[in-house]
Amino acid sequence: DASGSSSSNFTLTNNGTIWAGEQTVIDLQSATGTITVTNNAGALIASGERMSSSHLAGVLDLTGAGSSGDTITITNHGTIQNVVKNYAIIDLDDMTSGAIVNFTNTGTIRQGTETFGSGNKYWGVVNGDSSTDEINFDNSGTVQGSRRIFRLDGSTNFTITNSGTIKQDNFAHHGRNTAQAPDANAYTTIQVGTSGSGATIINSGTISAFSQNNHAITIGDNDANEAHSNATIENSGTISAGSDDYGRAIIIIPSASGTITSGTTIKVKEEAEFTGGIDLGKTESTIVLDPSITKDI
Repeated sequence: DASGSSSSNFTLTNNGTIWAGEQTVIDLQSATGTITVTNNAGALIASGERMSSSHLAGVLDLTGAGSSGDTITITNHGTIQNVVKNYAIIDLDDMTSGAIVNFTNTGTIRQGTETFGSGNKYWGVVNGDSSTDEINFDNSGTVQGSRRIFRLDGSTNFTITNSGTIKQDNFAHHGRNTAQAPDANAYTTIQVGTSGSGATIINSGTISAFSQNNHAITIGDNDANEAHSNATIENSGTISAGSDDYGRAIIIIPSASGTITSGTTIKVKEEAEFTGGIDLGKTESTIVLDPSITKDI
């Protein structure tokens, strides 16, 4: 536990198992200075069932961490998980003090167990809500949960670079019907958000939804003023919606009134696939067809 405004500089290298039962495993809330966490191949950082309000805490919690000029480096070559009921794995939220965060995953980050029943729902693997610091999340491994694998509400400088797999698992209890699907901003693999700006997703791997009429990437919502501006999605890999006819690879959901999502740019490159299609929601958006495209869209 290095949390608290007085904590400065922290280094952890794990080659074994760090387990915390019903508590946060690595608590770096509001920690400052140079922070380095490395989970090596074959190593495990994990927790179990959350009880009471403790389910809101992450397995690796960096909420509010960092100060101006700090560098935070998180590297996972092993496994970070909570396979029991849970609502957070990685907390990168409320980081607003000017740090630079570099998170590299070549291993596995997973939440929940897909065979759970409807009474044991789980979601929200990586939480980047309300962070304005530069956060770079580079995934060449696997990040998975039932939905909202990334949640970026209110973020302004969050970049996801994916050459691996970011996916909804096969949990069977998050389906949406045809009437719900067009506004189902939270029933998605990556929830870019209902506020903030400038999220960037660069995909050469796979980003996929599973559940009925779930989306792979959502931007904005239909409530008043719920908009995320100037997002950029660059795809040379596969982005795919869930089952049935109303899930979308990318969907922009315009707010009912007030500020409306705008400035989204979608760059299509190389062998890009968009299973389920792209719905721009009548917003002011741009699609760029790169000369590198080698297959029909």
